[in-house]
Amino acid sequence: MEAKPAALNDFPSSARVLNLRGLTVVPGFVDMHIHGALGADTLDAAPEAISTIARFLAKNGTTSFLPTTVSAGWEQLGKVASAAVEAKKSNTLGAEILGLHLEGPFLNPEKRGAHNPAAIQGVDLNAVAALLHRFPGLVRVVTLAPELPGALDCIKYMAGQGVTAAAGHTSADFATMNAAFEAGLTHGVHLFNGMGPLHHREPGVVGAILTRPGVTCEVIADGHHLHPATVRLTASLKAPDDLVLVTDAMRAAGLADGQYDLGGLTVRVKDGVAKLPTGSLAGSTLTLVKAVKNAVAFTGFPLQKVVQWATVNPARVLGVSAKKGEIAAGKDADITVLDQDFNVVLTMVRGTIVWDSLQKE
Repeated sequence: MEAKPAALNDFPSSARVLNLRGLTVVPGFVDMHIHGALGADTLDAAPEAISTIARFLAKNGTTSFLPTTVSAGWEQLGKVASAAVEAKKSNTLGAEILGLHLEGPFLNPEKRGAHNPAAIQGVDLNAVAALLHRFPGLVRVVTLAPELPGALDCIKYMAGQGVTAAAGHTSADFATMNAAFEAGLTHGVHLFNGMGPLHHREPGVVGAILTRPGVTCEVIADGHHLHPATVRLTASLKAPDDLVLVTDAMRAAGLADGQYDLGGLTVRVKDGVAKLPTGSLAGSTLTLVKAVKNAVAFTGFPLQKVVQWATVNPARVLGVSAKKGEIAAGKDADITVLDQDFNVVLTMVRGTIVWDSLQKE
């Protein structure tokens, strides 16, 4: 049975009443860019791996998400899609799986970050079309480099299929980015990371995204991917509706420091920071509740405003704002309860309590 927020006093006498005095109730967080957690990774292509991520997220206040891949071959991506479909059917105690985010494989090798160079490919519209046809409605976001040959046609196609085309791991110049916007690109992944820097004579990807109204962008507010002042600058330049907090978390999230795998690359985690042997960042171990806490501290904005970046805005980007992102009559009862220190006290997904720390004590 699914529950939705009802009008005041419109509930049965048998309903359970929760005493949340002194706590903060917010809409459940929506993470549209997360690779893994608790040793599991989306690219493992196993339903249990995706369900493990879902349960970890629920414990940390996230109620819906997009399992996200790094660059891989199309056979492997097909296996991931099959696993996501199965996980959606069996996932009952975790965050809701909204679909898939394919980060790659159409990326610029020069800006590959923690993507395996052997898995990066040129744009193949037929491969995209085949996957979308095989798994209708599953793929929600595809990240690509707009400067690659064939990218603009791919963006037009994906936009026509209701898929969010996103710029990432790219060296596109300002003019190319504007052409991509005209083709239907509407989102930028982890702004400033995996793209050329802002330059006063060539604004590039960053400048194009910051100055284009209606184009949304992701921010990883862990204090490592971006300086706190950069988060504050971004929040002052972009409209409140256009910012999205994400984690970009990898399989080490929720685990101790050590050595891990990400798409065939070795990642070392020290003090909670994931890096390749070269020193490049390789995802994060962040949770959205921590990102919200950090963003409040970094920007000085009130919690009510920052929460929007982790709830309403990603829901809108993913086309699910009719049922996600807000606590309102008729919408899914996805609710997160926080204490004054931003600890998650309770998480509710579609009216079912999937995490309750009060009962754990």
